[in-house]
Amino acid sequence: MAVPYSVDLRTRVLANFKGNKSLKKICKIFKIHPRTVYAWAKLKETRGTLEPKTGYQKGWGRKMTDLKSFKKAVDSNPDKPQIFFAKMFGVTQKTISNTMIKIGYTRKKKL
Repeated sequence: MAVPYSVDLRTRVLANFKGNKSLKKICKIFKIHPRTVYAWAKLKETRGTLEPKTGYQKGWGRKMTDLKSFKKAVDSNPDKPQIFFAKMFGVTQKTISNTMIKIGYTRKKKL
């Protein structure tokens, strides 16, 4: 996964950019793309800081951690569809499907 550039590097790049140094030279020295410099300048102008974004989801979707409460909910509502449980636990239907398999329940019924 990509790691954001440090705030120190961002400030040094913008200091050179504001110091009327050539954009081509800045990009060559710091090994970054010109769009990145413009994006950082716009970020500094709009947000007032060069801190990278935080708090966004990283990696795969959420998982069900409390399997006992999930199994209890499924046992008490056997006729409800998976989307009902997805809304109940605040996850996607695919997560519910994977969790049902994990606890040993299938969608196919034995006759």
